[in-house]
Amino acid sequence: MSDSRIVRALPLELRANSGKQDALRKIHQLGVRCVRDNLHELRRAIQDTGTVPAHLNTTTMPNTHGMPARYRAELASNAVGPTQSWRTHVINDCKRSLRGSSVPKKTDFYRAVYRLIAFGYGLGNIRALNTSVHSKLTLTDEEWSAAYSLCRSITRHQVSRRRFPSIHHDSSLTLGGKVVTIDADTPLSFDAVVTFMGLVRGNPTNIPVNFPKHTRRRIDQGFTIVNAVQLTPEPGGVRLRVVAARSPIERVLTGKVLGIDVGAVSPVTTSDGDIFGREFWRRVQHYDRVIQRAMNGVQLRDGRRHWKDSAACRNATRRLRNYVRNEINRVLNRLVDIHDPDELVVEKLDKCFNPDTGLSPRMRRLLRSVGRAAFRAKVAALAEERSITVTEVNPAYTSKGCHCGNVDNRNRPRQDLFVCTRCGRKRSADFHAATMILGRRSVSGLSRDSGSSSSVGGRRAALIHQRALTRAWCDERKIQPDSSAGAGRELRVSDKPPKAA
Repeated sequence: MSDSRIVRALPLELRANSGKQDALRKIHQLGVRCVRDNLHELRRAIQDTGTVPAHLNTTTMPNTHGMPARYRAELASNAVGPTQSWRTHVINDCKRSLRGSSVPKKTDFYRAVYRLIAFGYGLGNIRALNTSVHSKLTLTDEEWSAAYSLCRSITRHQVSRRRFPSIHHDSSLTLGGKVVTIDADTPLSFDAVVTFMGLVRGNPTNIPVNFPKHTRRRIDQGFTIVNAVQLTPEPGGVRLRVVAARSPIERVLTGKVLGIDVGAVSPVTTSDGDIFGREFWRRVQHYDRVIQRAMNGVQLRDGRRHWKDSAACRNATRRLRNYVRNEINRVLNRLVDIHDPDELVVEKLDKCFNPDTGLSPRMRRLLRSVGRAAFRAKVAALAEERSITVTEVNPAYTSKGCHCGNVDNRNRPRQDLFVCTRCGRKRSADFHAATMILGRRSVSGLSRDSGSSSSVGGRRAALIHQRALTRAWCDERKIQPDSSAGAGRELRVSDKPPKAA
């Protein structure tokens, strides 16, 4: 288990008058300008050196925007962190692109391009190569030139696909202990007082705050408040969050492994047959009807209706997003509290929450984007806080495929029912999909640890696995796969020889 601390941003209830709110809003506005200048400076540094400095010297910035030096030093991390992450993502994308290219593997030319990408030579201006890149590689000058050109070509393509970090007027800013102090032992009627160093020396801003229910629960779980806050503007003021940290808790291993099917009708169905969130589908359909009624009253603009033109539509969308996030967090917390698993086996997280029918196109898009993001974030939080291993598997054919290997559209006579046309297995569709997901946990090429860059294959890889299950099932009963009932259209089509050229 990792020794790193778990860090969370917890909400605060502000008890500030309009003058204090104006002071916080001004700090945020000036901070956004400073971070924007820092991002421009970091972009120039990448252009010149291909690297991101670990620390940014803000004292050399030509424009201070009226911010004291301590504020500028604290705000530098708001630009350095996203820029370092952007550079890492670009390099990883380039490596994946190189691995998928036609360049022969295990050759010095391939290793040279890989090293050039790893050292960031495709980023920014052309630079002379250092000795660490040349070491143990025997290439001519022409081959090095070709490797450098290929590296820059791959990098330029990936840079054009991944946008450089930026900051907007409504972005969050993090301020640390150099300019913020939090006094939780105040004798006042408030839970704590957050003190910001003033933009003018000797004029600090004191913000009385209370801890809401969620923050109190986190503190009871062992989180300790540190001198760091997040500032986020909102209509009518600024929202404040306090940063809290906790060491990972040692837990007794139970050996429990659960497969989870994620769907729109019921958010979570386990391989043990538990169904969580039975009212989810009804509430989502209700919000869909509300949004559709609101959109019908919106006037056409540029030939179509824009949902942001309707206050009722915006409010319903906001309520839907909040409900989906809260419900996913609730059902996953409930699942973990009941079963206390050591490992969760889930379908590939960018494929979950994909309702086919029963909702409007706009609601399907909303559910996919909000549901996937909320599920991915909650699973990552559970893995970090409770030391639960998360395994992703290929979800192809888990809904209409069977453990006997049969893949047939007729296996789903109804949306909520699975009946295998070969072996006769009859189950709830979501429960069956959860057991299929659990069965692929240890299948090579169809599973991976959450966050890993390895592939879980596509529909073809899943179909090959189902064909292997078919052969094993038929061999056990000493029958031929082609003569078994309900072999499945996909299997029969895939067994056809390729057409002659």
